This record gives sequence, structure tokens and C-alpha cells, in this order.
Amino acid sequence: MESANLINRLAEEILVDHARKKNQVYLITSALDGEGVTFVSTQLAESLRRLSPGKVHLISVPKQELGQPEFGMPAEMHRKEFFNELKSSFDIILIDAGGLLNRGRAVPFLTECNACILVTRAAKTRRGQVSETTDMLKRYSIPIVGAVLNGVERVIPQSIYNRL
Repeated sequence: MESANLINRLAEEILVDHARKKNQVYLITSALDGEGVTFVSTQLAESLRRLSPGKVHLISVPKQELGQPEFGMPAEMHRKEFFNELKSSFDIILIDAGGLLNRGRAVPFLTECNACILVTRAAKTRRGQVSETTDMLKRYSIPIVGAVLNGVERVIPQSIYNRL
């Protein structure tokens, strides 16, 4: 199945989930950076906008090059107000947060997320990294509603290759 079709199917599942629970925040993350989270986030947001007349908002969390993300009570209060305002303005909110394990860009947003789409890359993401990521999501009670395997190359089996 082509990747566009798979993204559309995932968008349809999100819309079904949205019909049951309004104003959901979906975290799109991976174990490590460089696994294609931004590509999947962009494709998914476009697909949702085509399929649904509702308002979809995509937030891309930048890499923290200078210092650490802001934590503590004031930051948490501002984040709550920010998400309350977003939820009143948009039907579906997607957060493109990159890799969860390396930089932890997604960590400050975990308390606001209702569900997750996990992105992995073929031949790069290791089983232990996925397990560690899913354990972190479980600690915050964030269900994984979809998974995307990026970088899959079609390999011709040797028996077919011999016939060519």
C-alpha cells in the first residue's frame, strides 16, 4: 500500500476518534530524531484538512539548541492556558515533537496529550528504543493510536531476482 494511502487511513482513524472525544491533542513522536516525524506530521495534517472541514492545527516543537526547555510551575501554568486556548479554537491539534528519548522535546507536552502516533524508521530504530519510548508513554497514560514505519525499501527476493 502506498504511504499516502496509509496516512489517509491514519487520518480517518483520528477523525473517528475525534468524533467520540472532541478537541484531542495528538503527539507525533519517535524514539530518536531523524526518523521522519516532521514528514509524517505534515502529511497527516494535510490529509486531515482534506478529509474534514474542521480546524486542524499542527505545532512543530523546535530543537532546543540554546539551553533546556522551561520547566516548573510558571511554565506549566502558561502551557495549560496555551492548550486551553488552542482547544477552544481548533478541533484537532497535532504536535510534531521529534525524538522522545534524545532531547526530550516532547516531555513538556506529555501531560497535555490524549493520544500518540509513533514513528519509527526501518533498519534504524531498535526494539529497545521503541520499548523505552512506549514505556514512557505508558507512564503518562498516553495510548498509541497509530504507528508509522518509515524508510521501508522494497527488496526483490533472491528467487525472483534470479529469474530477471
